[in-house]
Formats: sequence, structure tokens, C-alpha cells
Amino acid sequence: MSRPTVSREPLPDRPAPVPDAPGLFGRVLRLFSSISLGIWLLSILFVYSSIGSAGIFYPTSWRFWDGAVWDHQQLRQWRGLEMTEFEWFHWWPFDVLMVLICVNVTVATWRRIPFHRLNYGVWTIHVGILVLCVGSYIYFSTKIEGDAPVLRRQVAITLPSGETGVLPVMPGNSITVMGAEGPWRFDVQSADPQWSMLTGPAKGQKVYSVNVSVAAPPDGSSPSSGQFFLRQLLAGHPDLTEDVVRSDDPAQPMARAVKVYGRKLLDESLQMTLEHAPQTHLYLANWVSKSWALYVREVLRDGSTTPWAQRPAPGIPLYNDYVGSRDDLYRPDPSLPLDPLNVSVPSLEEH
Repeated sequence: MSRPTVSREPLPDRPAPVPDAPGLFGRVLRLFSSISLGIWLLSILFVYSSIGSAGIFYPTSWRFWDGAVWDHQQLRQWRGLEMTEFEWFHWWPFDVLMVLICVNVTVATWRRIPFHRLNYGVWTIHVGILVLCVGSYIYFSTKIEGDAPVLRRQVAITLPSGETGVLPVMPGNSITVMGAEGPWRFDVQSADPQWSMLTGPAKGQKVYSVNVSVAAPPDGSSPSSGQFFLRQLLAGHPDLTEDVVRSDDPAQPMARAVKVYGRKLLDESLQMTLEHAPQTHLYLANWVSKSWALYVREVLRDGSTTPWAQRPAPGIPLYNDYVGSRDDLYRPDPSLPLDPLNVSVPSLEEH
């Protein structure tokens, strides 16, 4: 039984690759036409990106099969580098790697893969890689990136004499507002996002509660003069604001103002409300990387002060400690290297 004959059409002639150029230019072309160069560049890029994102893992003992002996280090946080992740991926080695990869893909495609319908798929993939690189460069060079504190609320304060102040709600935060009566001090004592309503139509509901301590000046111009009390603020329920004041009962030294004075607020002329705290600034952003600064002012002989002045301090390390003498430490650490920090702090504002 004879085999059936199969008719095959001859393949069309493929265009010949671009010939080599003579001299140094030709050697450079052959180098960037190399597929092995592309593999090496991609491997280096993979290692560079892995180290910048995940750090490095290494065993501290020959018992490498034991997970407890493995240690993790973030290389970009080592002394001498002090880089954020954003800086690591905008450092010149990363930029050079990306440029070399794009040049290698372009030259290798042009010289080794003739533009023919049989190679349209390869050309499409390589052009896509170049478009991805260019698009990433445009995206990362124009995007806005940084850190911003997210605060749930801030306390807006209006003194009886009309002066105002703003106190971000973070336990431990404090502010002193100078009024006509003297200085008022406000401290955030606590913040409870799951405080249960105890009375009223909303009894049992969970609301955001903030307790602020108030120290009023002792001038006698208001009901709260010279007193210390707590004011509770409830988000969404300004009508339920009330004060907790000192009482004469030794068994209960602090009591609700309504039980002591017959009213919910000790001083109704002092207005305090919870407001949203929108953020307008980014910290550690890509254009103000590690933008530390000192704010200084001079205290004069009569007790008055000059306005605050900003003194930028570039070069402050982000992750490591730098000391010139172990005697300067509260607890001397012999393993800490002696490396004094010398940072110039110029003045950009007039006093």
C-alpha cells in the first residue's frame, strides 16, 4: 500500500538579518544583539527588584533546614544606603538596567528577527515590552506618592473670648490656646471608636467618643475659671456633649456636671466640636524625600518669643543610629559603630 502524496507549498523567502557593521560600532551591535545579554540583564533586574521589595534571607547556622536559623535583612535600610522603597526603584542602577534592557530588546529584534508575517507575534511581544517600559517611566515619573497621617477626627475649639484652636484626636496630643483670660490647655485623654450609647433614642448604638481634658485659666471671668474638667464629645451627636467635673464626694471624685451643677456643660461659652481632619500634605513624598526640618524660635529675656522659623535638615538618616561617643547614650551599646553624624542645617527664613 503506497503512502498518499502530500503537496507542500514552499515557504516564502525570509528576509536576511541585518548584516554586521564593521569596527567598534559593529562590536557594540553584536553585544546588544546577544540573547544571553538579555537573559543576564533580566536576571539582574529580578534580583535587584527582589532585594528592594522583600530584602534578603540567609541562614545564620549550617542547619539551614531549620526555619529558626534564617535571618531577614532589608538591604536598602543598611548604613550608607538609607533608602525608601520608592528611592530604591528610582536609583540610577535601576534606571540603567531598564535602559539596557530596552536597548537589547530593540537591537536584538531588529537584527535577529526579520520583520515578516511569520515573526509578527514576536515583534508584537517585544514592542509590548517597550511600550510597558515607556509607560512605566511616564507613570512613575509623574505620579504623586507619599505618606499621610489619617486622623478620624479633630477637635475644633473656640474660647469664650473668641480665640480658636484645632486639636488632632490622638491620645496624648495637647494644645495650649492663649485667650484673653489666659492660657487654656487641652489634652486628648482617650478615643473610643466603639463607645456604646447609654441613654436616649440611640441607646445601644456604637459611636466614636473622645474625652478631652480642659485646664482653664484662673481669672474668674467664666464659670470654668481655674477648673479642671473632662469634656466628652460624640461624633454625630453634638447635642449629647457633656462635662465631667470634680465633686465633693470622696467616693466619686469625678462626676457628671449635670449631677453637680444641674447642667450638662460646666462652661457653655467654651465651644468644642468634632470635625473631620482632611490632610493636605504628604510626608516622605517622592519630591520631598526624607525632608526633615527643625522648627526653632528664640525665647527673649522678657519671656516673649520670636516667630517659629523653619530650618531644613537634609541628610538625616531614616533607619540607623549614628553616634560620635558611646558616653552620649543612655545605655551604651558596644556593638554600635562609632560614626558621628555631621549634618548642615541652613536657614531659609528670616527671623
